Amino acid sequence: MTPALTLDPATDSIGIIGAGAYGLAMADALGAQGWSLRFAARPGPGHDAAVAKGWQVGSVQQVVSAAHVLLLALPAQAHAGFLYDQAPLLAALGSDIPVLSLAKGIDRQQGLLLPQLAWPFPLGLISGPSFAADLSAGKPTALNLAHPQLAVARTLASALSGSRLRFYASDDVAGVALVGAMKNVIALACGVLDGANLGESARSALMARGMAEIARLLAAVGGKPDTLISPAGVGDLALTCGSSKSRNYQFGFALGAGAQTPDSLVEGLATAGAALALARRHAIELPITQAVETLVAGQRSVEETVSDLMGRPLPS
Repeated sequence: MTPALTLDPATDSIGIIGAGAYGLAMADALGAQGWSLRFAARPGPGHDAAVAKGWQVGSVQQVVSAAHVLLLALPAQAHAGFLYDQAPLLAALGSDIPVLSLAKGIDRQQGLLLPQLAWPFPLGLISGPSFAADLSAGKPTALNLAHPQLAVARTLASALSGSRLRFYASDDVAGVALVGAMKNVIALACGVLDGANLGESARSALMARGMAEIARLLAAVGGKPDTLISPAGVGDLALTCGSSKSRNYQFGFALGAGAQTPDSLVEGLATAGAALALARRHAIELPITQAVETLVAGQRSVEETVSDLMGRPLPS
């Protein structure tokens, strides 16, 4: 791909792989800004919803071959499998078409940030505070758009921004990937505190210390400090750490309240273990992330976990 990339919604189209709630919501927002959209989706509710909205739905090959921009609206843990299954098709795509992931996570099997997987092209990311319901409703949303080539990120951010969406260009792909993934873990932990009725003061302190953990890991992976205070960083963290719309927060709240957890596939579960493995490689401590992993595994109660965190040695 060259910095001379040009895009025009009047002539170009966006392909979306996956038709989950977030992919459909992003399509709502981009479609309202004039973009033509094509989906590749398995039979099911998402497929039917895309058809009902009038969007074209086809095979992965059809969508990839027709796209001028390709969005991967797949769960984080499905990226490696998609890359493996579609390797020849993606290799043929080369770097002529920008590919952006909408996922926030760390690959659990390989312990890699999603852009670090063996893509045959530079993978970009869209990340930031954006509940699917808000996107679909047309509420104003600001996000990071990261690509290894800053000129490409700026072109994409300019082309995709409009009255409903505003994109901030960045070349800090590793940093945006890391902060987007880690906010899920901290949101889960905040949900635990609220579920256990430990107070808003405790949740605010946990968010602050969670940001400190993210900052340490961000520096270790070579991310830029400013990424932490971007929409993808503190913006997404603030959104998900205190909202019942967040699945990670919902899971943590149920866990803290001693109720049945609503969804065992929340991304914070997979990310906690992967983040700890990444931290060990860099000799970094992540006490909140470790507490989440221990609590979810049933090795400590909520009370014991909170006591462990409160009893840690103070920084010197």
